Amino acid sequence: NPLCFQHRMSATTCLPLLSGTGSVGPISFAKLLKRYRLPARLSSAEDVLALIGCVLRRETEPCLAQLSILLGDIESQLTTAPAAVAAAAAGTDDQIVAFPNLNLDQLDKLCNSFCQDVYAMRFDLTKYRTRIEQLNWSSVDLLEIHLPSAAWFPDLLRHVIVQLADRVWARLRHCVGLAELAHCQTLYTLVSCDHHPARLDTFGVCLAVVSACQLLEVPTVRLALSEDHAWLVFGHQLEHSAEVSWAGRTLQSLRGQSVQPEHPAGSGAGSSWLYLNGNAVLCETHWLTLVAMVTSISPRITGGQLHPATASTADHQQHAQLQSKPLEGLKQRLLWQLYDFGHLKCYPLALINLADLESANPTHRQQQRQPRDELFEDCSFSAPGESVAVSLYNEAIRANLVYYNNCHVYPYLALGGYFYRKSQCRQALRYWCLAARTVAQYSYSREDAEIYKELFEVSNELVPRLLRLSADTGVSSDARSLAALLHFYDAICLWEQDSNTPVLHVGWADRIVKCLLLFDPVARQALKISCREGQELTSAEDATKLSNYSPESVKLLKSVAEGCSNALLNPRYLLGLSPTVFLSDSTASKPSPVHSTASSNCSSSTTGCVPVTLRSRKMCGIASLFCQARLNSSAIKLQLTAQSQVHFKRPHQQQSLQSQPQPAASSASATESARAKRLRFRSGSEFCS
Repeated sequence: NPLCFQHRMSATTCLPLLSGTGSVGPISFAKLLKRYRLPARLSSAEDVLALIGCVLRRETEPCLAQLSILLGDIESQLTTAPAAVAAAAAGTDDQIVAFPNLNLDQLDKLCNSFCQDVYAMRFDLTKYRTRIEQLNWSSVDLLEIHLPSAAWFPDLLRHVIVQLADRVWARLRHCVGLAELAHCQTLYTLVSCDHHPARLDTFGVCLAVVSACQLLEVPTVRLALSEDHAWLVFGHQLEHSAEVSWAGRTLQSLRGQSVQPEHPAGSGAGSSWLYLNGNAVLCETHWLTLVAMVTSISPRITGGQLHPATASTADHQQHAQLQSKPLEGLKQRLLWQLYDFGHLKCYPLALINLADLESANPTHRQQQRQPRDELFEDCSFSAPGESVAVSLYNEAIRANLVYYNNCHVYPYLALGGYFYRKSQCRQALRYWCLAARTVAQYSYSREDAEIYKELFEVSNELVPRLLRLSADTGVSSDARSLAALLHFYDAICLWEQDSNTPVLHVGWADRIVKCLLLFDPVARQALKISCREGQELTSAEDATKLSNYSPESVKLLKSVAEGCSNALLNPRYLLGLSPTVFLSDSTASKPSPVHSTASSNCSSSTTGCVPVTLRSRKMCGIASLFCQARLNSSAIKLQLTAQSQVHFKRPHQQQSLQSQPQPAASSASATESARAKRLRFRSGSEFCS
C-alpha cells in the first residue's frame, strides 16, 4: 500500500497532520460569543466590530476559514439581496437597509463542512518514503505527534500545497473573465455552493489553501500578494514559492510551479509588474491575512436584473456602478480597527482602500502627522491642514518606499486620482508621473494587463479631460506641468523599451499629441530638455563592439556619425541656379544638439528654465521637437508608434529555424533576409496589446 497520511488515522502507514481541538473544527460562533461575553447574536455592525476586536486582542492567530465565511455571508447579503439592491438603486440604502440577519447555526455548518472536507483528504507520500524513514517518524506515537517544523522539508510542503489546490480547483467553475467578477474572494462562496460549481478569483483560491494549511497545522505556509496576483510562500524563511491558481489573462493552471526562486523570498519573477520584482506583500502572520480579507471586500451591487427592453444604456451603467453604503461603512470601520492595532502599516493597498473610503465618507478622525525625512523628499507627507485621506495616501507611499523598494504603482495612481477628483491638475500630473516612473523599472508583458488599463485610462482619458477643465487656471502656460507630462510619457516609453510586447499604438500617440498641443508655445520654449548619458548606445552589444576599438578609432566613428545628418548637396545646383554641386564646410548645415536648442529657447523665457531629463530612446529621438513653437505632430506620432523590438523571436520559432538545414552559400543571404523580414513582421503584429 502506498504511504499516505490522513488526520487522526491510527495505522503504521498513516501520519497525522493535526492534533488537539482542531480535529472537530473551530469553535462554534455561539461559544465564541459566549467566551468573549458578547451578545448571543450578531445583529449589528457594532457586534461584528466587537467580535473582531476581541479576536485581535488574543495572542493566538485567528481562524481564517471562520472569519472568511462570516465576512462572506455579510457581503453576500448586503450586495445581492433584493431589498439591498432596490435600496441602493434608490440611493436610500444607508437609511433603509438593516444589518443582515446572520444565521450562526448555518455559518457553523458551513465551517464544519469546509473543515471536514480538509480533514478527509489523503496525501500520497510514496515518493517521500526514503526521506520519511530517515527521520525515524515510525518510532513516535502517531496518534499524538506534532510534526516539528524542521521535519517539513520543501518538497513535502509543496506536495501538500498542490494536493490542497487540486481539491479546491475540483469545485470551481472555469470561465473566462473570472478574475473580474465580484464577491469571489471568500470561502463562503466556495462552501455555500454545494449543488453547483463555485467561483473563486486568484485571491480566493490562495486563501482557501492557506486556510486548509492552518487547519492541518502545516507550518510556514503564507500568502504572498502583489497588486494584481496572489500565490503562496513557504519554508523557514519563506524562501520557496508555489502558484496555486492562474496568472494573467488566461486561465491556464500554474499549480505547483515556483515563482522564480532566485529572487528574495521567492516572490519575484523577472522584471514583470505582476510579481513586483520580489517586493510583494508577504503575510508573515495570519493577522496580515485578515487585513487582506477585509481589504478584498467588494461593496459592488451585483444582485437584481434590469429589463432588457425598457432599461437604457445609462441604466445599465448606473446599475453596474452601484455600491452598498452599509457594506462600505462596515469595511471602513474594520480597516480603522485594524489600523489602530498596527496591522496596516506594511500593506499599501489596505491604506489605499481606507483612504478611498475616507475621501468618499470622512469620519473626521485626527490623523497623526508623520515626520519629514530626507529619504522622501520627492513626496510631501502629512502637510499641515491636509485631509485624513491625503495623509493615508502618503502613508501608503511611505510604506512602499520603506518596505518594498518603491516597486508598487497603485499608491501614486491612487493619490493622482484623488487630486483628479479635486480638479487639482498640477498635483495629479505629478503623482501620475511618479506612477509611470515606478512602472518604468519593469518590462511590459501581456500579464500586466491591469496596470496597462490603468495607465491607458490616465493617458487617454483623464489627462486630456483634466487639461481641458483646468484651462482657466493657467495650466496651459505652466512649464512644470508640461515637464511632468513629458516625464510621464517618457516613463511609458521606457516601460516598453526592452519588452517583447509593444505598448504604444496610434491611439496613444493621437492623445499624446493632443495633450501637448493644449500647452502654449511659451511653456514649451521654457523647457530645458536633456537626455540621459549613454543613450547613443542602443544595446549592450554596441557597447561591446565599441570597446574593441582604440580610443582614436572611437573618436573617428563618433565624428563620422555626427556628420551623417549634415547637408552635402547644394539645393541651388539641383534647381539650376548654381554651378556648385556640393556645399562647402562653412555653409554645410550642422544640427545643433538638444541642450543648446533648449538653452537658447529657455534664455528668452521670462518664467525661468524648467529642466526635463528624458531617458527613453523614443523620447530622446524627438526631444528637440518639444521645445519648438510649433509641434511637428506627424514626426511625434511616427516616432512614438515605432517598434521598439523588431528582432524578437519566439522560442519555438528559434528552435525550428535551428533544426532546419543550412542553405547553400550562394543563397544563404537571400534566404535569411526573407526569413528575418517575416519574423520582424510577426513580432510587430502578433504581440500588440
